Amino acid sequence: ADVTDATNVTTALSTVGVSAHSDVNTSKSKTPADGDVLTFDGTDWNAEAAAGGGGGQTTYDVIIGSAGDYATLGAYVTAGATAGDRILIQEDTTETANVTIAVQVTIVGNGATLGMGIYQLVFTGTYIDMRGVGVSCTSGRFRWSGDDGVMIGCDLAFSAYNTQSSLALDGKRQRVQGCNINHTASTGTAQIVVHLNDSDQIVSGNNFRIPVAGDANNATIHIQGVRSMFVNNIVEVLNITAYKYLFRLYGADTRCANNTVIGATNLKGGS
Repeated sequence: ADVTDATNVTTALSTVGVSAHSDVNTSKSKTPADGDVLTFDGTDWNAEAAAGGGGGQTTYDVIIGSAGDYATLGAYVTAGATAGDRILIQEDTTETANVTIAVQVTIVGNGATLGMGIYQLVFTGTYIDMRGVGVSCTSGRFRWSGDDGVMIGCDLAFSAYNTQSSLALDGKRQRVQGCNINHTASTGTAQIVVHLNDSDQIVSGNNFRIPVAGDANNATIHIQGVRSMFVNNIVEVLNITAYKYLFRLYGADTRCANNTVIGATNLKGGS
């Protein structure tokens, strides 16, 4: 039955086996109308307008794209990022400056890529959740310093070294899973590509294509965080000349295990 009045609400609830009160309290919103939702406060059933003005919950708070709310993620941040926002990256962007997100948000992609170029993407907010988003950098970098972050099913691409590491995981209890990390630098001074630099981080089930051209201080993958784990990943090594370092482990109780390394010749390990 439509939610048009108290009688219809009671009838509708009864048909699904809910023991309804004889009528519905309307003091919290208005006279019940079609599209209202029912809430129960422990005493009364209340007819209230649905989030988004009826018709159900809004899936995304912000859409990034030419036909969306903002053309770039940077424009959204400049306008004022709001904690709790669900953000859809609807199409590829070209970012024109560093982008820093300092609040808890969820970022979802549909195959679109944030074009960072020479700029940095920085997450300092806690509990940031990013899934299915592409990030493309030349000499730019992606630095994640907020604790308790999750990144799943993302594609990260870098084409040049960054002097501070290309992917820096600098927050506690971060999880990176099911991502593709592709780094194609073949010239320039070799630098750290992936740096696990805080405690209790888990990097698992990812695919890496990365150059191995550095000495022990600039090994491609640094696992420095206490109790951090780099496990069950596939690592294809590129551009190896002479004997170079792929891993360096020097955090207490770190674990590097069950990884598959492809193209592994002339490699060294550091500790």
